[in-house]
Amino acid sequence: MTHTGPWRGRRSIRLRGYDYSQPGDYFVTLCTQDRATRFGAIVAEAVCLNDVGALVDGYWQRLPTKFPTVLLGPHVVMPNHLHALVTLGPPAVVGADTWVRPYTRHDGERLGSPAPSDRDMLPVPPDPGPALGAIVQWFKTMSTNAYIRRVRRGVWPPFRKHLWQRNYWEHIIRNEADLAEIVGYIDLNPAEWAWDRENREAMRCLLRRLRM
Repeated sequence: MTHTGPWRGRRSIRLRGYDYSQPGDYFVTLCTQDRATRFGAIVAEAVCLNDVGALVDGYWQRLPTKFPTVLLGPHVVMPNHLHALVTLGPPAVVGADTWVRPYTRHDGERLGSPAPSDRDMLPVPPDPGPALGAIVQWFKTMSTNAYIRRVRRGVWPPFRKHLWQRNYWEHIIRNEADLAEIVGYIDLNPAEWAWDRENREAMRCLLRRLRM
């Protein structure tokens, strides 16, 4: 069976000049450092998360609480990586009737000024919200710090250098067909773990069989 899907081991590439804080749907994949298996196992084609995996899943689900513009779609925590669909919504507007008058030199020369007319008023631009990279970085930092606290208590084993791989892979969803393919890929990922290129042990076993 050939491993297929939008991931396919492609490297993380950011579109030059693209504004990753603008509303839209994004598919992201985050891998552990050295592809270390830390989050659980696949049993009967289903994910069985251990305590580390449950912690990671919990922090991912906190994202909408931390970032109001984030809406979470389907996601799956695999033994050594996470696949997720993230929607960035429109920026929050602090009061639709919030207006300001442009500053002029004349305004700064006296203590008070007459009430401005509507023609002199400008709407306050909405906060664009955090970019996708900032959201992913918050998640990686918080989950890493929580893991380190348990390492210091002797509960979990230490990791080498980083819990997560430094970069991450992303894909901008372009249409409904693209979205449907990715949702299906996330849903089927546990069943395809035996052929997943992130499953290093399975790849080693396959190579050994091929050499026999």
